[in-house]
Amino acid sequence: MSGAPPKVPAIFAGQVVTSAQMNALSAVATFLFGKPSAYVQASTAQAMSGATSISFPTKIRDSDGMWNSGSPTLLTVQTPGYYRVAYYVPHAAVASISYVKFTAGTNNPQHPTTKLCWSGSAQGSAAVVCCGAAGVVPVYMYLGDTVEVVVTSGSAVSTDFATNGPASFSMEFVSAGY
Repeated sequence: MSGAPPKVPAIFAGQVVTSAQMNALSAVATFLFGKPSAYVQASTAQAMSGATSISFPTKIRDSDGMWNSGSPTLLTVQTPGYYRVAYYVPHAAVASISYVKFTAGTNNPQHPTTKLCWSGSAQGSAAVVCCGAAGVVPVYMYLGDTVEVVVTSGSAVSTDFATNGPASFSMEFVSAGY
C-alpha cells in the first residue's frame, strides 16, 4: 500500500459525476477499508536496565509493511500521515516510566529529530507493574520515520508476560493531513 493516500475529488452540487471521480472515490473507500495498521506482541521475557527499547518479535497484523523481523523494536512508516499509537508492557519495576520515541527518517524535513511522546503510567504492586499509553503521534510522519516503545526502570528487571499477558504495540493510520 505504500505511498501517498488517495485524495477525495471535489464534487459540487448539481455536477454530473464523471467516471474518473467515481474511480477516485472508489480508491479512497478501498484505502479506508484497508488503511495502514500494525499490531505486534512480545511474549518472551526481556531484561531491562535503564532506558530499554522493547522488542516485539511477533507480528499479529501488518497491512503496510511497518514491522521488520530484523528491527523488532521499531514500526516504520510506509504511508505518510498521522498515526495513532498504543502500547502495553507488563514488567517488575515499580519505579519506572515508559514512552513512545519518534525518530524522523531521511525523507522527513525534520531529520534527524527525535521526539518523546506521552509518558506512560506505571500501575501495580512491587511484584508486577503494567505501563502503557495511547494517542496520536503529534507530528506528521513521512516514509521511513520510526516509532518505538521505551521503558526506563530504576533497577535491572525483566518484563513479566507470564502473569499479565504479552506486551503489545500497535500503530494505525488516522489522517493524511490534507
